[in-house]
Amino acid sequence: MTKKELRKKDQIISPLSEQGQSPYHILTNHPELDMSVRTMYSYLDQGLFTARNIDLKRKVHFKPRKCHKTQITNRAVFTNRLYRDFCSLGLTGYVQMDTVHSSKESKKTY
Repeated sequence: MTKKELRKKDQIISPLSEQGQSPYHILTNHPELDMSVRTMYSYLDQGLFTARNIDLKRKVHFKPRKCHKTQITNRAVFTNRLYRDFCSLGLTGYVQMDTVHSSKESKKTY
């Protein structure tokens, strides 16, 4: 999208957003904007429009989603345990087995 097109869209979106209209409502009433609701939220997050997230009624009430990091930080545990290593064994048949460990305090058997 060019800067000129973005400016045209901003002239429509920002005043309506500051009046309290939701992005869905704005895009439903203005099909000439030709963008999805998700795209409009992304542009608002990036600060491409004059209107900001603070102008949206409900957006300010939601906390950002947490980003969960992977539990394995030492990647050396995967040495010789990748799928390509398994394929290099040249086996004609194999059986897969899953192992489940329970806590020592648990009386359940898996």
